[in-house]
Amino acid sequence: LYSGRKKILLSVLLLFLLVLLVYSQSRAAWISAFAGIVFLSCLLLVNKYDSRLKKPAIISVLLSIPLLLFTCKALYQMKPVSADGRFYIWQISSRMLSENPLSGIGIGKFKSQYMSYQAEYLSQNPGSPFARIADETDVPFSEPLKIAVEQGVVGLTIFLAILLAVLIPVIKKKHIKSKERQTCVNEVWEQYVYAAVMISLLIFSCFSYPFLYIQFHFLSIACLAVLARSQSGVRVIAGRNKTWLLSLIPCVLVGCYISFTGMTYSVCMKKMHDYVTHFDAGKPESILPVFAELEPSLNTNPNDLVSYAKFLSLNKEYGRAVEKLTESLSYQSAYYT
Repeated sequence: LYSGRKKILLSVLLLFLLVLLVYSQSRAAWISAFAGIVFLSCLLLVNKYDSRLKKPAIISVLLSIPLLLFTCKALYQMKPVSADGRFYIWQISSRMLSENPLSGIGIGKFKSQYMSYQAEYLSQNPGSPFARIADETDVPFSEPLKIAVEQGVVGLTIFLAILLAVLIPVIKKKHIKSKERQTCVNEVWEQYVYAAVMISLLIFSCFSYPFLYIQFHFLSIACLAVLARSQSGVRVIAGRNKTWLLSLIPCVLVGCYISFTGMTYSVCMKKMHDYVTHFDAGKPESILPVFAELEPSLNTNPNDLVSYAKFLSLNKEYGRAVEKLTESLSYQSAYYT
């Protein structure tokens, strides 16, 4: 697939990623990386040897079950409290889903409602072993579960349908024989790589919250776009057809908007931090104009709203302080409110 300098560069990058993977101490990352490698290896081997591998593959799977169970137990024992905490969060999240199974509770509503469900569960089960590890959280540590809770079975079905629509044709695609053009062979192999990345990302998202970060959104969209384009039969060759450049325009515009928004928020946060660090504790009213000035940029962050309420309370403006605390609850429930 690659040759010469590209092979060397790819090897260096893979080695670097392997080191990061080991030192991350992330069990979800290890599992997802292993699953992606196994998925890619199976695709390449099955397409190369076809039906001759069916029986050996079945035997290998059966023999690997004990090893898989032992590995799962070892990974659990690495961080048992963390694993128990996730099981507990999934249990509470399942209660949220059971009350709103079809359409869910609404997009973005998980972090504003989870703490209420957790408080209700603990009040009904005061002797629960999870009581000692219950904590404040705004993510369910599972992206598919979050989709199900917020968008219901309908949303989860659409999500899975999109994934299967692009992954199943890749899995069924037969390897192009060597008599075909080498570029076509490379395209098929690249589709396998993108599919393996999607599988890894999907498995990783089952135990973590990667889509909380914008880079994973771009990665998943890029993989889906490449796989979907490959199945449409449209082939774009750089240098002969420049129309593909038009697809970059909305991406650049969205990227610029996100960057500008992030920079604006960072500037506001730095300004607020500087004032909070150096303000006169005996004159809380001196910092309130700063919050009022920055409020349009910070009014959707529950932590910023709580800070605003704190200084309003110090200035004995209790009514406005309660308003800000109540407003923060619409974004995220918390023990302190």
